Amino acid sequence: MEDNEKVTQRNFHTGPNMPGKLRRAKILKSVSELLENSSCLDISFDEIAENAGLPVSSCYHYYANKWEVCKSLDDMLARRLIQRLDLVGDGWPPMQKWPDIVVEFTARCRLFAEANPIAGEIWFKNKVPDAAASSSARNNPFATQFEALFDRLFVLPEMEGRRRIFYVTGQILDSFLASLWLTDLDHDWIWREMNRSMIAYISLYLPQDLPKRDIAG
Repeated sequence: MEDNEKVTQRNFHTGPNMPGKLRRAKILKSVSELLENSSCLDISFDEIAENAGLPVSSCYHYYANKWEVCKSLDDMLARRLIQRLDLVGDGWPPMQKWPDIVVEFTARCRLFAEANPIAGEIWFKNKVPDAAASSSARNNPFATQFEALFDRLFVLPEMEGRRRIFYVTGQILDSFLASLWLTDLDHDWIWREMNRSMIAYISLYLPQDLPKRDIAG
């Protein structure tokens, strides 16, 4: 049966249904494994169900078609990235100087990338159509949040175009992240150069001795 024939037969399990949560997790793990060697275009809903060890009829209780499964995986990875970066949270340790923010930030990116390699396959190899454009993490106002993080830990000077500085910093980060999946460059070198490039660019506009804020207060 074609995927779109089942759209109206969904029965979403939204309550505290542990068996349902486990089945969803199996389905997402299944598509994650299949996307390692194929794109969403090339896999079927039946393959996702079979790889998950579930009847396809059971999978239709949770997802209408393979596109919903792939989008759900994309969204889950986006949430994990946001949680790991914690740009708007209180989980950042005190920093002695602002370049320490970049070092800590890229370290968190690396932990995420190494724990979730399928994210790069989705976001940079287009294995899920439009994922790079639609992902909630990648559409998140990175420049605004990154700037706010700097301003929360250090006193940023008022300057024209400050938001654009952090936007370009994000583009530098994105380019290096893409190279992890799109090139054969040594990964340690990529992370090292990512740090250096981001810090060097921001240094064109921010002095090294920005005053720290008393975040404990």
